[in-house]
Amino acid sequence: ISKRIVETFGEDSLAVLKNDPERVAREISGITPIRAEEISAMLKKIESQEALELALNEILTGVPVSGRVRQRIIELWGADAPDKLRQNPYELIDKVQGVGFLTADQIARKVGFEPEGYPRIRAGVLYTLKEAASSGGHTFLPAEMLLVRAQENLNVKAEKISSALPQIKQDGDIVVEGEAVYMRKFYRDETTIAKLL
Repeated sequence: ISKRIVETFGEDSLAVLKNDPERVAREISGITPIRAEEISAMLKKIESQEALELALNEILTGVPVSGRVRQRIIELWGADAPDKLRQNPYELIDKVQGVGFLTADQIARKVGFEPEGYPRIRAGVLYTLKEAASSGGHTFLPAEMLLVRAQENLNVKAEKISSALPQIKQDGDIVVEGEAVYMRKFYRDETTIAKLL
């Protein structure tokens, strides 16, 4: 059958198979209209997957992202993945296992993301709090220390970070008690343990 397809359509074989299944069924004996539609759908799917892979390669080349993480990104956003990465790569931190702040920040730089924008500052503040917990066992940081460390991580003025804290709190990501700034999860864990004790 493939030989007959090439003999009939020549260099246009793939284009005809993909875009004109009725013609294929009409002109190639042995291919039913249903089979021609299946072939067309399969070729279109392959083409869209290739286009998606190329678009993601353009964004992710040079960024340490495993094949598994790349697949999770595609499963999460499908064909919209390249656009979603350009809009806010920091969403990956919350939605894709295996992506942390540093990786998302590399992607953000590649796509020309606003370095002083709220999504980056939010992600940097949460990263700073996570880092303090994992490296020093701190469930919170004093606001002043948080600003100093976040400023180092983000290379953004402390005032800009400070002005974002109320919004991060309002979004439910942090809890502020006096001078102590907690990630909401750490705050919940600490208060639960305190009640049990």
